[in-house]
Amino acid sequence: MEGGQEPLYYVKIHELHGHPKMLAVADKELIGKRVRRGDMEIFVDERFYADRVVGESELRSLMKTHEIIVLVGNESLRVAVEEHYTSEETALWIEGVPHVQIYKFQGY
Repeated sequence: MEGGQEPLYYVKIHELHGHPKMLAVADKELIGKRVRRGDMEIFVDERFYADRVVGESELRSLMKTHEIIVLVGNESLRVAVEEHYTSEETALWIEGVPHVQIYKFQGY
């Protein structure tokens, strides 16, 4: 974190039948970028990830309230690991950028 500033994240809540279902999260600096590994490519598309910008405390709150989280970026992954939703080992790493899909199952 340069200059002691809190990292910023783009988030977008995707709904199904009017109910918030999936939280998409991307490190702010990744929006609009492409990362590749062999035939695999991820485009960090503004339409999918970027509805608004939030700080870390709001991101933590949003992660708690969504059953599905799709994230891309080192800082986003760090928060998810600290909240015990995933680990670095489960990430798909492409050009040093992690991509993770988290599904929380409750009551099982």
